[in-house]
Amino acid sequence: MQKYITIIKYKLIKFLFYALLIFNFLGISYANNKDNIFKEDMVEVKFISSLSHIENHDNFYIGLKFKLEEGWKIYWRQPGDAGLPPKVDFSNSENIKDYKIYWPFPEKEYEAVDILTNIYKNEVILPIKIYISDLNTSLKIIGNIYFQVCKEICIPFETTLKLNIEPGTAFYTEDHFDIIKAISNVPKSYNNVGINLVELIKQTDKKFILKMNSSIDFPDGKLDLFLEDDNKFYKIYKLEEITNNNNEIQTSFEFENNIDNLENLDLTIVKGNLSFFVKDINVITK
Repeated sequence: MQKYITIIKYKLIKFLFYALLIFNFLGISYANNKDNIFKEDMVEVKFISSLSHIENHDNFYIGLKFKLEEGWKIYWRQPGDAGLPPKVDFSNSENIKDYKIYWPFPEKEYEAVDILTNIYKNEVILPIKIYISDLNTSLKIIGNIYFQVCKEICIPFETTLKLNIEPGTAFYTEDHFDIIKAISNVPKSYNNVGINLVELIKQTDKKFILKMNSSIDFPDGKLDLFLEDDNKFYKIYKLEEITNNNNEIQTSFEFENNIDNLENLDLTIVKGNLSFFVKDINVITK
């Protein structure tokens, strides 16, 4: 009998020992995770990763995830008439050779009678492609994040988020699908999504015609246009579809002001769940 009691005590001590190890491990993980989350009443921001470890991936995606309370918003890379977009500085990171931030297409919102902005609401992930210098060295991501969230007022925030990814066998994380979904909402070059022709025709200093032809039918849904150059976003008014015959669309629109420089213009087009862009679009003048 005493022998069985001794065995039970041994197993109980062993169980408590491993339980304590697990508890400490979870506690350490949680403590590390605190560096990866910034939280206020109206917003939560954190880094997420598509991979658990580096292994042989010299580049892969992480995400900068914003979760916003009802009514609050952040801004696209070209905010429009108001607001500032999020900015990320990775200069204090280790083992990053390069990176690129991608922007899912936004929605347009009139904040006042004549104040047009390009925004994200509820939840958005900015995919960030990370290029690694050394596959055998830990990746230490340290991002200084600058952003503002707005409702009736805008509140600026600054925080530092951290994410460590070690060498080792890689598997997809639970955030992988969400990052892939965000990437699918990043506009692609028009010739990579089956678009054969995009023509921008100037009729007057303010009025233009857009013609598009696709090898497949355009999806149902709202048509929206975003025109920009390196320094400026151009507000579009009176967007009207003239022709929409499945794989051909013709639409007219006007600008708020005359456009003097028609060079180096980038046009982003959203039609339903399809989004694409034309860089340095050729403007045909009559």
